[in-house]
Amino acid sequence: MAVLQACGHEPESVNCLGWKGMQNGEILLRASKDFDLFLTRRCRRNLAAALEDWLFFSISRGLPIPSIGGIELKPPAVIAG
Repeated sequence: MAVLQACGHEPESVNCLGWKGMQNGEILLRASKDFDLFLTRRCRRNLAAALEDWLFFSISRGLPIPSIGGIELKPPAVIAG
């Protein structure tokens, strides 16, 4: 959720919204009224893994890494290998 916050989004969780214990259908119905995007925990894990893979790929090839929400990532000058 930190990446979403860094990009200017306001993520919420089912627990923080008081929706814990509701069935998935009811959660999706409520979320569709108030949110533009709904991520499950599994989806967030997959997104985090994809971002990590992309970062490793970019760093290993010396490709530039754009800032994310104003955060600049600077890879080391030399990569051990």
